[in-house]
Amino acid sequence: MKILITGGNGFIGKNLARLLKQSEKDEIFIGTHSLVTGENFINFPFDNVALMDFELASHNFDIIYHLASQSSVYQSIQQPFDTFELNVTGALSLLQLVSKKYNKIKLIFTSSAQIYKTGSEKLSEEIEIQAKSPYALSKLFIDSFIRMSAEKIKLNAIIIRQFNTIGAGQRDSFVMSSFAKQLAGMKVLDNEKKMSVGNLEVFRDFLDVKDTVRAYKILKSADVKTGEIFNVCSGKAIEIKECLNKMIEISGISDVKVEIDPLKYRKDDLKVLCGDNRKIKALGWEPLIPIEQTFKEMLEYWEDKLMMEREQQC
Repeated sequence: MKILITGGNGFIGKNLARLLKQSEKDEIFIGTHSLVTGENFINFPFDNVALMDFELASHNFDIIYHLASQSSVYQSIQQPFDTFELNVTGALSLLQLVSKKYNKIKLIFTSSAQIYKTGSEKLSEEIEIQAKSPYALSKLFIDSFIRMSAEKIKLNAIIIRQFNTIGAGQRDSFVMSSFAKQLAGMKVLDNEKKMSVGNLEVFRDFLDVKDTVRAYKILKSADVKTGEIFNVCSGKAIEIKECLNKMIEISGISDVKVEIDPLKYRKDDLKVLCGDNRKIKALGWEPLIPIEQTFKEMLEYWEDKLMMEREQQC
């Protein structure tokens, strides 16, 4: 199979490409918005339909994983128009092109758990949806459009509703990676033992990125109907405060002072976000990696990165 991963240079995209490249049967291409040199990298800007058309015609892809998006809720609040330009306008450009000229391509689109109307129960794919941020609204629009198009024009697409993915290499704008970087800085750079945090009293469903991309791989060849939706999640919610305490314990650092940063604290944060993963598990997938192992790998990643940066400055 010939596979294109848009946003393939991002956190999940890199891990997905690494996993798929293990198969000798698949040829993997990374689509980026700007020209990046490297084997099987292609320039695939969503504001240039002619260039996208050229690349699709040239490569005859079987599958497109559409991962490219602005994925930060906080950033979407600060920059709503930029978020919609990429997450909505960009995705629509791709969908229109594929539906008109390349409808044999199977599209796997990443949506978000942020679109769900939350409650105390686990969130199944059938539960009511309700966007509460520009990011969630942008994902909801394309999520709904794909489901409508699957019925009306038989667009060959399935939807992943992604819950919180974490792991080594994630940007520190995400909460767990921020914690890991701060703790690594205390070890490597002798930074003050003070953690800057946001709202610790919310519960999230965290999944290691390596488990996440295994689910994505299964969906590549799954015999499911067009427009089908799959939650990708651990099925368990854990309080952010507990995660922080676990990570501090794993780091071995004592007497860490925790301070709330008003700029990071959002009162309107969803209280609980926990997914029902029975549909994806029915395809033979299971989450395998304990959260403690993920935290350990994230801490090691940031320690190595900060150490390397320090040595380069010397």
